[in-house]
Amino acid sequence: MSRMEKVYNKVVSVNTESKEIYILDYVFDDGDGFKGATGAVLTPYTQSMIDDRRDVDEVMATLEDIVSVEQLRECSLRELAEEELANIPEDEFLYMDSCRNKISDKDNEKLIELLGMDIVNYECVGGGRCFSVDTFDNENMVIFNQELVNKIIKYES
Repeated sequence: MSRMEKVYNKVVSVNTESKEIYILDYVFDDGDGFKGATGAVLTPYTQSMIDDRRDVDEVMATLEDIVSVEQLRECSLRELAEEELANIPEDEFLYMDSCRNKISDKDNEKLIELLGMDIVNYECVGGGRCFSVDTFDNENMVIFNQELVNKIIKYES
């Protein structure tokens, strides 16, 4: 039997306490008993939160652990941080795994209202086989799409 895969790329639920947003990417069934659901876990960011992460001192602290001695001979850590920041869009920060494209404008509006945040971007903080039957059994979890939750539970059971 051949592999079955159905793509969704939709918001499934939101944990209002941790602010984590669960996206169902796709469900699959290999036909040999191996089946499941894959997705992504996103964290929302306001511009103020991003600005904090874009602070030159913050970027310097990040770069300090990864910059080579040769790079530091060519310029100061501050110059390197400023150069890095100049190449990053204003709504992102250093090494941000931006996932803004995973959220529709309609869902973004709902999330802004639900979470009480002026969200400008999202960072992917987890993914793959990120669902379990217990994922949705949480008092802080708001279900966006019950049909997709049912599908996830079916494929992860």
